[in-house]
Amino acid sequence: MNPACRHLHALVAATLIAAVANVAKADENSVSREAEYLRLHDSALAFAKTVEVRAERYAGLRAVDMDQVRRLIAQSEQAAQLRQFDAASMHARQAYEMLRAAITGAVAEDKQQRGN
Repeated sequence: MNPACRHLHALVAATLIAAVANVAKADENSVSREAEYLRLHDSALAFAKTVEVRAERYAGLRAVDMDQVRRLIAQSEQAAQLRQFDAASMHARQAYEMLRAAITGAVAEDKQQRGN
């Protein structure tokens, strides 16, 4: 094989290897974003259930706009179906943070009332 062909073959091989590596990296990032979304989504759902179950006992939990929480969770699920995991995570995180703040506040309120 002449040197020019050998050089061309090497260049094509290097390009293919780089392309495969880029696809693998993109797949890895996609899996990572999907895992982050799933973690946030599951946490938001668990917190939503806690708030619904405990709302009668804690005034701070009754103040949570559960309609907004449900909308955020639904938006996160829709974005995930479209494989838009950054947007899905953002909506799930908003729901999670709203609920976490309410639960943290309710626990502090309960401790204060009990004198602990």
